[in-house]
Amino acid sequence: MKIFAIGLSKTGITSLGAALSSLGYRVKKFPLSFDEIRQFDAATDSPIALWFQDLDLHFPGSKFIYTTRSKTDWLGSCEAMWRRQESYFGDSVFISAIHQALFSTTVFSRDAFSMAYDRHDERVRNYFINRPNDLLNLNIDDPMKWEKMCHFLGKHIPDFPWPHENSSVIIKQLALHLLAVTGDLNLVTELTGIIIAPDLREMTRQVDQPFDELSLTSDRGWEIRKFAVCALRKFGSLEIAARECGLSVKTLECLSNAP
Repeated sequence: MKIFAIGLSKTGITSLGAALSSLGYRVKKFPLSFDEIRQFDAATDSPIALWFQDLDLHFPGSKFIYTTRSKTDWLGSCEAMWRRQESYFGDSVFISAIHQALFSTTVFSRDAFSMAYDRHDERVRNYFINRPNDLLNLNIDDPMKWEKMCHFLGKHIPDFPWPHENSSVIIKQLALHLLAVTGDLNLVTELTGIIIAPDLREMTRQVDQPFDELSLTSDRGWEIRKFAVCALRKFGSLEIAARECGLSVKTLECLSNAP
């Protein structure tokens, strides 16, 4: 049995992947092929949302988890992510093709994304309409997420909180850290895609708290991985990039080798 997260991007799929990992499942985020999926217990992200019907045929007996959230909140989150990552998405033929298939566009459009949200919701619900045992509908704001998912998967409920993995928060924290280390607004934007207002420069200097590097390695989303790629390209080596960014070599190496 495999487990497939078939919610759209920005519906808590990173947190879901972390939750599945904590239950002992080997999770593949953003697989590029069915061959990759065969090597894991579970898979998440946009390709899975697009391929779920074919995956059902190729991996009979699988379980599907459909994460949802308020469409208004989802649209705002998507707009913010596309504003930061549009050029990165556009550099990948594969990602662009996935986005075109899901959203009928490769750039953010509120109308197109709103229609895509409704279209995907209808597609999922209609496909599983007579198969309630194969699909779990999971709203990311539901406080009973652990209970519902563990009952669905036949697992014991953990005694720790549901993971909260939020790439948009983490990448902003990283941007502020880089600004505090380098003092270079242009460099921060180049490495993270985040545009920081100049008046935040002094605020970052007043913060005397170490940056939580674990937040980077626990996420490894597209935005974090892009940062690692950009940093290595900019500085030429792990050692120099880590020193210039105020991070450990081990952290940067972990990010650059993320699947």
